[in-house]
Amino acid sequence: KTVLKFFSAENEKQCERNLYKYTSCGAWIEFKNWGIRLGSIVEGSDEGTDVFELKYDEDFSEETIQKAIDQIEEQADSIWKYANEIGEDGQTDEENGLDFPTL
Repeated sequence: KTVLKFFSAENEKQCERNLYKYTSCGAWIEFKNWGIRLGSIVEGSDEGTDVFELKYDEDFSEETIQKAIDQIEEQADSIWKYANEIGEDGQTDEENGLDFPTL
């Protein structure tokens, strides 16, 4: 119920749509009997963010959901820049063989 309220949704499918639509990284959510999983696949990259598992029987609140989403957005931005942002040399950090951003 906390999840539906947080995403202003009436059901799980609407939660999925709202999360994808209202995050800049197009995050995803999976509903499990024990909680939810959140993450994002980063376009223009072969990578994804960490997967965050929030369990209903632990510290589960709107605050913990928002914290996970914020971390996903931050990670997705770093990954996208690593794989796609062209530097002064005309190449991406990935093309230059630089280390993958620490998540």
